[in-house]
Amino acid sequence: MSKREPRKSTIKKFKTKFPASKIKKIMHSNEEIGKVSNISIALVSISAELFLKDLIENSTTTVKERKILNVDSLINCIETNQNFDFLIPIAKKFRKKQLNSQKEKEKEKQNNKRRKTNNHNSSKQNSNSVTKEKKN
Repeated sequence: MSKREPRKSTIKKFKTKFPASKIKKIMHSNEEIGKVSNISIALVSISAELFLKDLIENSTTTVKERKILNVDSLINCIETNQNFDFLIPIAKKFRKKQLNSQKEKEKEKQNNKRRKTNNHNSSKQNSNSVTKEKKN
């Protein structure tokens, strides 16, 4: 009889970047999926890595001048590249959220400016009333 060497974890063997437990959890969220082999988890992880690499590389071609990758550049990539057409509904939701958050920030800035001017005016009035009282 020959002794078998202990098996290395399939996932470690492939050096995947995503945690296997998270992938397994996502896969098990589908009720139709029963047991999941380690090799299938590794394959999903590597596929996700390659997908993200492709998305980021395509997105960075549009931002070479700015050297900043942001939501807009990702959304533009999704909208212009046919490979990412399936992400368009998600991209639209993110664009709406981004616009809403920008509007909220602008409103907050305006409210802060109003508060500052109101506080500044009220402090001027208070200082004027104090100086008037001193004169009397």
